[in-house]
Amino acid sequence: MNKRILSILLCLMLVASLLVLAVPVNAIMPSHNVELKVTADKTNAKPGDTITFTVTMGPVEALGTLQMVMDIPTGLTYVPKSGTTINKAELGFDDIAFTDESLMINGVRSEYEEDGVKTGGYVSTTDTTIGSYQVTVDDNAAAGDYTVSLTNLEFYDCLDWEDATSLYYVTPAVVTIGASEDATEAATEAATEAVTEAATEAATEAATEAVTEAATEAATEAATEPVHVHDIIFVPEVPATTTADGMAAHYECTDPGCAGKYFADATGSAEVTLEDLIIPKITPTEPVTEAVTEAVTEAATEAVTEAATEAATEAATEAATEAATEVVTPTEDATQAAGDPTEVVTPTEGATEAATQAATQAATTPASKDQSTKDSSNKTTTSPKTGDSTNMYLWMLIMLASMVGAGAVLYTAKRKGIFTK
Repeated sequence: MNKRILSILLCLMLVASLLVLAVPVNAIMPSHNVELKVTADKTNAKPGDTITFTVTMGPVEALGTLQMVMDIPTGLTYVPKSGTTINKAELGFDDIAFTDESLMINGVRSEYEEDGVKTGGYVSTTDTTIGSYQVTVDDNAAAGDYTVSLTNLEFYDCLDWEDATSLYYVTPAVVTIGASEDATEAATEAATEAVTEAATEAATEAATEAVTEAATEAATEAATEPVHVHDIIFVPEVPATTTADGMAAHYECTDPGCAGKYFADATGSAEVTLEDLIIPKITPTEPVTEAVTEAVTEAATEAVTEAATEAATEAATEAATEAATEVVTPTEDATQAAGDPTEVVTPTEGATEAATQAATQAATTPASKDQSTKDSSNKTTTSPKTGDSTNMYLWMLIMLASMVGAGAVLYTAKRKGIFTK
């Protein structure tokens, strides 16, 4: 019995030893999930800004290969040649690189053995920065939240090259993109315009409603108020004088309720004030003084006398000259005695001069007499009016000139003996 129990125990110990030898000591798979975190250097940006993203891997065991692709949403653009990765020596990898065309980070580690035992790959108990890259915010990027993540993940352990991808998860970065200055200004302007329009419309509606309500109340009150019929009398016009104001014709109410009111019409609809009816008193014209009258009369008399004298002198001179140069037609006896019947009788220089002096004296005599009279009495004598405004001086001068001319002709003929038989 004891031998049988001892045999069973020995068998169990043999099986246990075989199990220990079947599993290598360093074949350790990650015992927990590994975080791949994407972070940004700014969480708020606007069009035109540049953002730097960094990829970090959490604590890991036995990492042999890695692969990840940058997941960049529309509205953000990768900056060429901005991608970087961790040094391969730090990971113990044969190679690791960032590819611009595919936006992929890819690294691999060969199998290593120490004393005939395979090593467990890259191991870290802290976060490891895998790489970084930059993007710019497009000018037409819409405002909102943008999520930047990782895709196409692939991870293998370094011992049995088993796929460990399912143990890795991604924590993406979220960046809030605001509107550009132009867009913000346009949005602000549009919002302001909308608010202003709405406020204006509301104010207009309120004002219209208030005016309509007030008008309705006024109309209702006017309709319900009894109509008053005025007892009106007509008041004729009172003309203005030089000493008192006048008053225009109007209508006046005699009812006790409207006493003292004035109207322009008989129906009493056009009310006027007392000031509207006043006709200002007449301002008398200032009388002309005796001195002014005398001065005006004297000036007028002097001007008329001077004009008359000048006209008479000119007319007398012209008439005397024409009379003195007139052709005298002699009789038959005179022709025989004188010779040439067409001879022109030319007055002598003395005769012409005498005639001119006489005419001038006759023309200027009235003016001298008038001047003498004015100086002596200093008053103007007005001749009686006959209705005939003919200038008598002119006719007298013409008559005198004719007599002088006739005398000159007779004198000349007598000297030549034309009328001597």
